[in-house]
Amino acid sequence: MPRQSTDPRIQTAHKTAIFSIHNPSQKKRAMMDDCLYRHHLAFEKALMAVFAELDDLKALFAKLDDLKGPEKREQSSHIKNRIRSIAHGVVKPRPLSSASKDGVVNDIQATVTAYLELFRDYEKSIEGKTEEEIVKAGGLPGKPTVPRIDPGEDHWLDILEMFHHEMSLEEERA
Repeated sequence: MPRQSTDPRIQTAHKTAIFSIHNPSQKKRAMMDDCLYRHHLAFEKALMAVFAELDDLKALFAKLDDLKGPEKREQSSHIKNRIRSIAHGVVKPRPLSSASKDGVVNDIQATVTAYLELFRDYEKSIEGKTEEEIVKAGGLPGKPTVPRIDPGEDHWLDILEMFHHEMSLEEERA
């Protein structure tokens, strides 16, 4: 992270660059699809590995409220490093470039940290409330999930539609 300027007239801005590949070849398209597919699989495996230790991470995260100053920063850094080490252990043997591996680890760390913060805020908000008030408030925040990659879903719906109009065994016998 860059250091902040002492001059109040200077503003720091982060910019995002968006690149587009105009009319990519079949080979480039296949390479990008393969890279995204491998990233998706690595993210899913790493997320499941971190979820295996989620109870320990929640307990460590709950202790942050009692700490102040450098102790709090140190504990927070320890939690983030633990998440990163778990994810890195799963992602390291995967056939990905080092940049993609780092991206997966960073994504996992950000996702799990955000979930832990939401869970901590949820626990604070339900203290002293009845079960009915908790249900009315929306309930427990859901764990982060990874959607399935199923590019041929429409294809399967068309195939299943054929069976929808078939006769049942009873109609066949009549």
